Amino acid sequence: MMKRRILAVFLTVTAFSQLLITGCSENDNVDGGLNSSSDTTEYDYQIYCIDEEKNALCSWGYDISDDALALDNVVDEVFNAFKSEPSVEEYISAMPEKLKKVTYTLEDNVVKVNCDKYYDKLDSLAQLYFRTALVKTLTQINGVEYVYFTVKGQPLKDSQGNPVGYLGSSSMVTNDELAGNTVTLAYTTLYYPNEEGNGLLSEIVCYEYDEQQSPAMCILNMMKDGVEKSGKTVISADVAVKNVFVKDGICYVNFDEKINEAIYTDVEPEVAIYAIVNSLAEIFEVNGVQIMINGRSDIMFRDEVSLNQIFRMNLNIVE
Repeated sequence: MMKRRILAVFLTVTAFSQLLITGCSENDNVDGGLNSSSDTTEYDYQIYCIDEEKNALCSWGYDISDDALALDNVVDEVFNAFKSEPSVEEYISAMPEKLKKVTYTLEDNVVKVNCDKYYDKLDSLAQLYFRTALVKTLTQINGVEYVYFTVKGQPLKDSQGNPVGYLGSSSMVTNDELAGNTVTLAYTTLYYPNEEGNGLLSEIVCYEYDEQQSPAMCILNMMKDGVEKSGKTVISADVAVKNVFVKDGICYVNFDEKINEAIYTDVEPEVAIYAIVNSLAEIFEVNGVQIMINGRSDIMFRDEVSLNQIFRMNLNIVE
């Protein structure tokens, strides 16, 4: 369905990066709330992992052993380091505990990784962290360009049933470099419940974002503040947005459990869902929205709407 575009005006303003990076340590890399890093200097490789809260992708330095000269030996050692516990205390391995067996083969410049049946039992966020961390780790090796995932010997597919294919470092969510030097102003449309709670109204708003806070996060924060015309919102102020990022046209949003509390009993669950979905779908590169609660999408939203699906913009319930 073609998105409704009322107005799209962008103004890019150059700013000093040190003003935008306030609060980040000099060794941190941040990318849409997904990426932070330990000291990256004087190590052969960065082994990607996640923080203890499972809210960010991180990395720790690793030096290869002197006797690992052949490419297959290097891949084997780095792969084992990826599976091990990180050397940084507050980090944990991105290898999910539920995975019982993960093997690989090296063919030319491709590492083919095969996961057992338990991969399909992982939540969407755990799968994404695992794939991203492993690809970012292995593609640092000179001679490894891509990682190809299979599950039980079959090609890995995305949520739409399409083969994921060969993944390189540039195809993953995170970025090792923080630009952090622009501020952008944009107009968009927010959606909010009508008085009866059985449909949506809309309002044009202006917002500001930069590389540290994505348009998606800005929109969610505006929704938490309430729409100016009505003050209504479907995301209460105490709801935490644990992660939000866009990959391959899909906006992934990970809330905490408070989003599932029926605070606004006069708003139908489906209306609440599409207030979020439609608002995020107004972002130019977003074609669908995957909503998760504490990293899980295999649950019901307020006992009525399954989150185990990709939601698309729905203008049928907009007045």
